[in-house]
Amino acid sequence: MAYLPGFEYDIFISYARVDDQDGWVDVFQKQLEVGVSRLVGRMDLVRVWRDTREVQGNQIFDQTIQNAIDSSALFIALTSKGYFASPYCRKELRWFREKNAAAMSVGDRLKLFNVLLTNIDYSGWAEEYAGTSGIKFHDAERSDQIGYPSDRNEKPFKLQMRQLCEAVHATLQAFKQAIESAQSQQSAPAAQPETGVGKSDDRVKSDDRPVVFLADVPESLEDRRSLVAADLDAKGVEIIGRIPPPYDLDDHETEVIARISRADMAVHLLDDKVGRRFDDRAPMSYPQLQVELGLQCAKSQLIWVPQPLNQEAVGKIADKTQRDLLDRLENGKRDRTNYRFVRESPSEIANLVIARLEEIRRERERKDLALAALINTHLKDQFHAWEIGKALSENKVQPLINPPVDDPTLSANVLEALLKQASKLIVIFGQVTEDWVRERLGAALNVAATTPDCPLRGLAVCFVPPRRKDDGPRFDLGFAVVHHFDLQEFLDPPTLAEFLKL
Repeated sequence: MAYLPGFEYDIFISYARVDDQDGWVDVFQKQLEVGVSRLVGRMDLVRVWRDTREVQGNQIFDQTIQNAIDSSALFIALTSKGYFASPYCRKELRWFREKNAAAMSVGDRLKLFNVLLTNIDYSGWAEEYAGTSGIKFHDAERSDQIGYPSDRNEKPFKLQMRQLCEAVHATLQAFKQAIESAQSQQSAPAAQPETGVGKSDDRVKSDDRPVVFLADVPESLEDRRSLVAADLDAKGVEIIGRIPPPYDLDDHETEVIARISRADMAVHLLDDKVGRRFDDRAPMSYPQLQVELGLQCAKSQLIWVPQPLNQEAVGKIADKTQRDLLDRLENGKRDRTNYRFVRESPSEIANLVIARLEEIRRERERKDLALAALINTHLKDQFHAWEIGKALSENKVQPLINPPVDDPTLSANVLEALLKQASKLIVIFGQVTEDWVRERLGAALNVAATTPDCPLRGLAVCFVPPRRKDDGPRFDLGFAVVHHFDLQEFLDPPTLAEFLKL
């Protein structure tokens, strides 16, 4: 899952391979991930997708890319002459625009970022950029200059990256707040009880029972929906789903997002029928739209179709929207852990839901008990935090990271709050001073000494270029052991595993 609930990726990076000279795009991605992660406070929350495979000129455009776009919240286009000359890039832009046709913005913030690697006049921009202002990442100083992408080792690149990270983070926050706002507007009184259950879809959750959003269905599956609702209710599951009138498209979408967001999982029962439509201006039906919203907002999703509706039968469905939807659901995103497409006996639907809810419960318990490590880095050395965070995640350790705070007092307060969540502290020592590292270690020990049940159990200083452990100072603190590592030494699996055991 991504930082935003219901999305597999928070950010999709679209670029032309001609612009990835000497790994420029690779560095851009890593700096973006670290920068936004610092603002979020964790290294493994914000997920970025970029196609890194070799693509030949005669290859068919890969469905994998469209799937990634469909499941990404934001889109960053690295704009250049090469970008506009690439049919792949133009197709990515078009797909994201079509996917977000109903709303290309959240609040006053666009979901699409136009990052200019060269100085291209707005008159030459793609139509999908309508409403964007462009974010400069080039060195052109005059309007008649094309320029080159900013040098990633120079100060302008770092300043531009910081501004971009702040803008992306603000947009992610606005996205999250929109979901929470819709959720907070959830009304308590019930307007329409579940058929055959006698309990409200609208009631405020008052206990610890799991919550399932049971989506709208075509008329052919109404009886089956009622039986599933009754079965789940008998097993202690709270059912939400029926959206009372008026059935206005925009109001309906807001209400569905709110209900799906507060549910533990969304369940959709589909067959070859389209179901009720809104009106002529809405190409999708209620069941179809609720599936799409579930793909964006659901924590977990189960999509059921009857066994006779195999792939051959799907291909014969008369309505193109239903045929394409079922084909995409089954074949498009099979790797998503929070998304399952099943063909089972109707009598097994409730059992499948209960089994998945139990898996979700166990996953939450494991997450609550997960080991966490805090990566403490200065902006000067933050690039190396990406490698360390990746290694920690691969070892099932939750990587936290301090945000970029300039005020010393506020910085100490943020560090204290993060240390109360971490059992390990890793201070990166590269371009910062020895005093900065000692201050970080001292603050950590102070938190450990004054906080009851503080989880902090291990301290490390990771030497990164231009520093080397053999040539550097020692940060021994007497009664507290501080482990010293060079970067590659720390990333060595046995060494890292040994440190994490402490």
